[in-house]
Amino acid sequence: MRQFRKFLNEVINLPYKENLNSHEHEKSVRDLLEKKFKKIKYIYQPNGSQQYPDFHFIEDDEGSLNRDLDCKSCKTSGKPMYNSGMPHLDGIYIFTTKQYGNTLYFGQDVCSPDLQKALQKEREHLQRETEKSNKRLAKHPDNDRGWNIYFRPDFNNKGESSNYFKHPRRTEVEQSVLEYYDE
Repeated sequence: MRQFRKFLNEVINLPYKENLNSHEHEKSVRDLLEKKFKKIKYIYQPNGSQQYPDFHFIEDDEGSLNRDLDCKSCKTSGKPMYNSGMPHLDGIYIFTTKQYGNTLYFGQDVCSPDLQKALQKEREHLQRETEKSNKRLAKHPDNDRGWNIYFRPDFNNKGESSNYFKHPRRTEVEQSVLEYYDE
């Protein structure tokens, strides 16, 4: 576990690399593992390149990890994109930006289980409303080509407190991850 903490301390200091289409951020994390932390066992992109997680850690010489790590990046915004998903509660995220550098967090530290339940409830409500709208649209006399509304939720952060680097709990959230592996 100490090896994993050392890895996390170094990964948080990696230079910015874009991740959007090139997966450079992920590759720099993988290079760090391959060159410096060879004892840490992992599977890279176990569910494919577009699915969570980017890394599944199996174990190191000091014990079981069974933890996932996902890489997020953007150039200027201080908030990552999750698109139609939400942060995985027990997943570790390394978020890098050209403007702010890197931060590290557990999914549950940025979106609690209770908040995720509330978001999911609202998502389901919007899906039901979209279905009702589509039934009405299907009956429209000019809709002979099957026009409807495709609902795809996009979970994101909004407002001043959405910047992960300026958030008052940033240090606490980073320390939560590092202290977890302080055994």
